[in-house]
Amino acid sequence: SRLNTTWFKYIKTVTNSHVYNPNTPEFKHLLNHLQNGKISEASEMSQGTQIKVILNLPNGFQGLLKPYRVPRNYQTQPDHFYFSDIERHHAEIAAFHVDKILGFNRVPPLIGRLLNITSDIRDKATEELAKTFFTSPANNTCFRGHCSYYCDTSHAICGKPGDQLEGSVQVLLPRPPEVDWQKISHPYRRSYSATRTAQWETNENYCYEHVMIDEDYHNRLLLDMMDLAAFDFLIGNLDRHHMMR
Repeated sequence: SRLNTTWFKYIKTVTNSHVYNPNTPEFKHLLNHLQNGKISEASEMSQGTQIKVILNLPNGFQGLLKPYRVPRNYQTQPDHFYFSDIERHHAEIAAFHVDKILGFNRVPPLIGRLLNITSDIRDKATEELAKTFFTSPANNTCFRGHCSYYCDTSHAICGKPGDQLEGSVQVLLPRPPEVDWQKISHPYRRSYSATRTAQWETNENYCYEHVMIDEDYHNRLLLDMMDLAAFDFLIGNLDRHHMMR
């Protein structure tokens, strides 16, 4: 049970309007656990299209690792669709700080972390994840994982120099059955098709015909969605498909 743990004390600071309070000691303890906590197990997260690793940490915490994939000055290829762009751990960190500066406090806290790919990941990996590890021609320890995009040996995650691996670690909020989240499809989500456009891209009356008549938006949700639109614009997020509450 995670009751009476540092994790549980943090969860008690979460409300309907924010997922962290930067002025509490629980927030500072949380970041310390994410950055320095000893890893007891590393497993793959099944959701999503790209590799993510769940790290079991002390005191009931679980962190979501997004490993280093591309340099900070990497630019999206002009012919890439928004749904196939490679994820960047440093963009996750920047987005969290933008959220904190704006005072939204709705991005689950995360922090940068340097790991040892051998002792922190490979040696603690579940059997399924461990099978994807290999040694590269440059004698680096690497793994590819299982996912829809970029999970092959040509896009492997490798420790370098040596066994060093940089990444972002984000706190995992409780999942069912602990918390029953409501998953809401974003009314302005993209089509996720190379050939089709979404309705809102071609219908000038879309807002009145599909959003304003929906009673779900006759409350704070519509205002939160406006905040989210401003946030996504600032961080360059083209892939907002769902909202959770």
